[in-house]
Amino acid sequence: MSQLDLANKVGVREKDISRWENNHNEPRFAVIAKLAAALHVTTDYLTGATDVAGGPVDRAPTQGEEPQGRAGASRRRGDRRSGKR
Repeated sequence: MSQLDLANKVGVREKDISRWENNHNEPRFAVIAKLAAALHVTTDYLTGATDVAGGPVDRAPTQGEEPQGRAGASRRRGDRRSGKR
């Protein structure tokens, strides 16, 4: 998708997209939500809070599978504090 296509989907100017990509400026949260929708990812993924494009946990883990993203990380941190491993 080009910068112009993305700008049109989100309702901003093409130069705004360029500024964000080049770290000259940052979008407002409302625009981040629109960017995430246009790119089919979560706001957490766009802001670097998770490496999982579909979200912190985009589906329930199956039996024996570790949770993905931030939800799993916070659960593991909680286990360490309680002494469980």
